[in-house]
Amino acid sequence: MTAAIFGLVGVIVGGVLNGVVGWLVARGQARSSTRAIARLAYDDFLHHQSTLVRALDAGCWWDGADLLGEQVCTEDWKLLLGELGDEPSQEVASARGWMAYLISRWRAAVPDPAQAQLALPLASRTLAPQDSQLMRDTFARMDRARRQLSGKVSGRKFSSFKDGGTLATLEPPRTLEELGIDAESCRLRRKADYGRPSP
Repeated sequence: MTAAIFGLVGVIVGGVLNGVVGWLVARGQARSSTRAIARLAYDDFLHHQSTLVRALDAGCWWDGADLLGEQVCTEDWKLLLGELGDEPSQEVASARGWMAYLISRWRAAVPDPAQAQLALPLASRTLAPQDSQLMRDTFARMDRARRQLSGKVSGRKFSSFKDGGTLATLEPPRTLEELGIDAESCRLRRKADYGRPSP
């Protein structure tokens, strides 16, 4: 009888331990996936910021070749945003959403040269003032979103955009201050809620 009780207790304890170990392994895999997705999203935002910097420098919409495709798919975005806290998820989703909106404006403003059978003249791609400001605001949102994706979420240290190589490739080289997207300008735009009127 005692042996049967010990056997039963052993089965129960083994089942509980097996369940706990399985849960810990699944949780570790989810964290690892989230970390990898956060790193890719961080890179996507850097690529988009480079596209915006080149467009602001030229004063016109970017060429199709300047816009790199996203590495993060919709399902991965759902997983990442679900793992982030309220404020970080809002800031990351906002940055991604505004860049998607800018891409749709670009597609509407610049017809596909392949369909037109001609290269578009630069004048037809000139930015309207509101598009330039929207690009600056989106750059600022992406900078904030990259900060939210750094640290514990991705295991990646935040780096300023100016530490990258994009600015040095502009002809002539320019600074973020000259383009109106330096850290202080971005902070002031965030503080002003990107120009939205107060309620």
